[in-house]
Amino acid sequence: MILQFQNEYRWLSNFHPFETPLVYDGVEYPTNEHFYQAMKTEDKELRLTIANHPTKGLKQFVEDNIKLGKKWHQEKTGVMLFGLRHKFDPEQNPILHKKLMDTGNIRIQEGNNWRDLFWGVDIKTGEGQNMLGLLIMEIRR
Repeated sequence: MILQFQNEYRWLSNFHPFETPLVYDGVEYPTNEHFYQAMKTEDKELRLTIANHPTKGLKQFVEDNIKLGKKWHQEKTGVMLFGLRHKFDPEQNPILHKKLMDTGNIRIQEGNNWRDLFWGVDIKTGEGQNMLGLLIMEIRR
């Protein structure tokens, strides 16, 4: 089982760069995290700012500048899946695609210590839905 997106499995992280950036609505995103965070707003200028923001501090920047609408919680899983499909697309990102396929049928878990119980699993308690891991395994299938 892959317990965390660390060390040899760091490439599974949403912060790992795409080989080919994801272009959505005319904006180029370097990572799935940039894409995901940018989709929290309809403001195209703010999306462009997020796309160009350094990885360090990205989540805090979004938290400080975007008020989430009620519909975001209904849309977030679909947004994540869209970005992951690009990330592991064999034509757009062949190296990442091969790495994912090479994991075979191993369970993939986004273990974390920041208590993200929706996308991941708390390493200390084992609690969490592991939605990110489940979506990645769905793509692998």
